[in-house]
Amino acid sequence: YSTGNGWFYEGVFWDQMPDLNLSDEGLRKELEAIMSFWLELGVGGFRLDAAKEFYSGNSEKNIEVLKWVTDYVKGISENYYLVAEVWDSFGIFSKYYASGIDSIFNFSFAQQDGKITKTLNFLDDSNSGSAFGDAMVLAQKTLLEYHNKAIDAPFFTNHDTARAAGYFSGNSLKIKMAAGMNLMMSGQVFIYYGEELG
Repeated sequence: YSTGNGWFYEGVFWDQMPDLNLSDEGLRKELEAIMSFWLELGVGGFRLDAAKEFYSGNSEKNIEVLKWVTDYVKGISENYYLVAEVWDSFGIFSKYYASGIDSIFNFSFAQQDGKITKTLNFLDDSNSGSAFGDAMVLAQKTLLEYHNKAIDAPFFTNHDTARAAGYFSGNSLKIKMAAGMNLMMSGQVFIYYGEELG
């Protein structure tokens, strides 16, 4: 249980949440059983949170973990969908597609400093509409180089970021255009319910 300053587990206090030993075969078998349980109940796949922190600072090992999860789930059915959160630059998170995972959230278009906001808060030609289109084409091309069935996962905001109204100082036209730009991107678009509510 959480104390606000840490966690107690079996009488031991932890000031930070302990990491799972994802290289342990016994743990992997247990996680496979958990995934099977939920798949048998009818879920359509999984969202893997903070995938770059499975082994902090070690993309190669993180990609191996995603490959294991993807191979396991897709071994049950190719129809299951997997998406991972790798909150990093495009040059880093795009490499995670080498795991064979369906999608990874595209942070380069999201948030206050992402391509959508920069385009709508136009400062120069590097933030033009045509530059936005070129960035989408480059993203798709790059992802397919890592995985020929990659499905981009564009989003604009999520539970960890501010809302669009703040990015655009309440300008309703820009807020609506940002939503439209996000929805028209190729791939599996994600909408945060906080934006739906305004």
